[in-house]
Amino acid sequence: MSKLLIKGAKEHNLKDIDLELPHEAFICVIGVSGAGKSTLVFDVIGTEGQRKLVESLMPSLKYLLGPVKKPEVDSIEGIRPPVFVTRTSRPYGPRSTVGTVTEIYDLLRVMFAKEGEPFCPICGRSVRGYSKEEMAQRLFSYQGRELMILVPVRKGEPIERYLREGFVKAWIRGEIVELERLREGPFDLMVDRLLVKEGALERIRESLEIALGLSKVVKFVLDEGETDYMAVTPYCPLCEFLFPPINPSLFSFNHPEGACPSCKGLGVIGERICVKCGGKRLRKEALSVKLGGWDISSLCELKVITLKEVVEKLPISSLLEGLRREVEKRVELLNKIGLGYLSLNRSMDSLSHGEVQRVRLASQLGMKLSGVMYLVEEPTSGLHPYDQKKVIKVLKELKELGNTVVIVEHNPRVILESDWIVELGPGPGDSGGRVLYCGPLSNFLQLNTPTCLYVRSNLQSRKRSLRSPSGWLTVKRARKHNLKGIDAKIPLGVLCCLIGVSGSGKSTLAIDVLAKGLKRKFRGLPPEEVDEIVIEGEVKKVVVVEQGLFNKDPRSVVATYIGVFKTIRELFAQTFEARLRGWGPSRFSFNLKGGRCERCKGTGKARVEFEFLAELEVICEHCSGTRYEEEVLEVKFRGLNIAQVLSMTIEEALVFFKNFPPVVTKLEPLSWAGLSYLKLGQPLANLSVGEAQRLKMAKYWKVEHKGVLYILDEPSNGLHPSEVERILEVFDNFIEGGGTVLAIDHNPYIVGEADYIIELGPGAGDEGGKIISEGTLEDLKGHIFQFYS
Repeated sequence: MSKLLIKGAKEHNLKDIDLELPHEAFICVIGVSGAGKSTLVFDVIGTEGQRKLVESLMPSLKYLLGPVKKPEVDSIEGIRPPVFVTRTSRPYGPRSTVGTVTEIYDLLRVMFAKEGEPFCPICGRSVRGYSKEEMAQRLFSYQGRELMILVPVRKGEPIERYLREGFVKAWIRGEIVELERLREGPFDLMVDRLLVKEGALERIRESLEIALGLSKVVKFVLDEGETDYMAVTPYCPLCEFLFPPINPSLFSFNHPEGACPSCKGLGVIGERICVKCGGKRLRKEALSVKLGGWDISSLCELKVITLKEVVEKLPISSLLEGLRREVEKRVELLNKIGLGYLSLNRSMDSLSHGEVQRVRLASQLGMKLSGVMYLVEEPTSGLHPYDQKKVIKVLKELKELGNTVVIVEHNPRVILESDWIVELGPGPGDSGGRVLYCGPLSNFLQLNTPTCLYVRSNLQSRKRSLRSPSGWLTVKRARKHNLKGIDAKIPLGVLCCLIGVSGSGKSTLAIDVLAKGLKRKFRGLPPEEVDEIVIEGEVKKVVVVEQGLFNKDPRSVVATYIGVFKTIRELFAQTFEARLRGWGPSRFSFNLKGGRCERCKGTGKARVEFEFLAELEVICEHCSGTRYEEEVLEVKFRGLNIAQVLSMTIEEALVFFKNFPPVVTKLEPLSWAGLSYLKLGQPLANLSVGEAQRLKMAKYWKVEHKGVLYILDEPSNGLHPSEVERILEVFDNFIEGGGTVLAIDHNPYIVGEADYIIELGPGAGDEGGKIISEGTLEDLKGHIFQFYS
């Protein structure tokens, strides 16, 4: 079927909607935060596609997993296998690198295992290993000569074992001696002594079989003079160094066979570079295997833009030519998407969000899948307009391969490049979940929906006067990562925007240098990777609100995050029924034994993970998803049990707890931030990016702002254009209270409202790390107009 037909979708806040979407098209799903976009794309289309795929490929799973969560939808026809490219809520760990995520490193590991030349890590001479047959043929080639096949015995090793097995001779210091005259090693155990002639091959094979059963290294002596060694793995007889088997695992820093034994493959111990491996992550044996003069770590230290040229010249056999081409293709994809300045050994957790997004997209494009549905979450979020064009091009290439690309996005540039538009709304939560438009882009541009109005005309500036700085923060000679020893002056008491292409050093300057440097300064510690941070004005605290989603721990819910759940549990513990049973607040926690359902440990469900698919959710049969034991639900506060209270929205809770100020005080900021439709027990992992951003900032709404520096990483991330006004009101609140806002953001409306702008660049990676312009918007307008017009 060339269309995806959805009938009666009622998941979360969707209002029984019907949709008809074309396949092999670029589809953009838009709407305000909380309108149901992610629900439609990931929880309905994605989950149902995943469920059908898993059950068709692995039908036995449904018996093992029990009731797999099926989305609330009457029917979906024409669904294709889904591939999720979401903003991961679990940050990449230090073991994930650009090379491992794109799988280029895995391809290189195979190439090095098959074609690499080992060198002794001690003396540097070339060494090799032999198969049993190669050993036999080499020894058989010494026709007419006397041959002794020996096994080296280590110093201190007793001889009793060898006597029991029937060995009687040894070779020591150039002489044959009786084994029983010796007590222990070192010596060479004689396995066989023969004249090499026609018909001796089988005997040689049998003797080698015995010798290799005792040791991986075989020594042979010709005519009681000439000596040499052979081993099943590369061996250096001068240094007596034996390599382990050379296979792809030897080159993996995530495997015990390859990881540096000192740092366990991390390259660092604490915050210091590992002395044993020099930060290369691998054990010395792996680093001593060369291909074209390169070890695998040195190859991965090259910039991607250089790597392709080096790979083209590697001396490999025709059998591995396909591997080489695949490496070249994937490297070229990274170049195409603007990441040529990265190296394969760069840790994913050190990349900016924009870089992470593009690495993941390049990885997907490299797989060359066809006939699937790519479900993509805000691919241009956090990207400079210059980088957005490259991402859009990659998304179109995915479509041209015969795939359906469904994107959740707010960016007008992406919307205008789409084939098909679905707008949900009109509001968030219960006021959303309806289809405002579903059709081609050409018809959409004639409408007056909230998003269409923005796409056609953009938001208008609030036209307020610029604020004057109350002081300055001066960073002197910052040189972390790619920063080129720069001096930066950040104004206090205003909104300052930090802009620049992805990878230019914005997060490094704001978070790694400024925020961490100030925190060290407050503790009386010297600065790191910066000469000095000078404060001219009042700064007594730093708050960093980083972008991205919360972790996937189902125990983290809205009520626990804002700190209201403890108060609610205390109210339940004060009820007559709870006091009669002797229960305290802990009994009403789904994180502690006693009240929580022990079958699911208070999560209400079980999760099963699959590669490239979202997690399958299995509802807990014991508690039916309530998280609690049945007896706990018997206790009620004002007629409702604890699970029912957690099912309330913020708006409902404000009414229910209106006579309890400690609860109301903590709920009000969420209502102000436009999040009154969220439920108290809603897992943080289920929030959209825009919801997560507003929830993080709402947490600071009622705190003391005087002397606080707020560093916000992409605060408009995931927000609909019409919601940016709320973010600016948050900034006003912070600044009017005596604080300072330093925002890393590319949103043109926020940049347009900034009192001061600092631009880093001109490029990314080594080509960035410099301040190329700074001042007010009027000062910079000619320079940045091409991107922000």
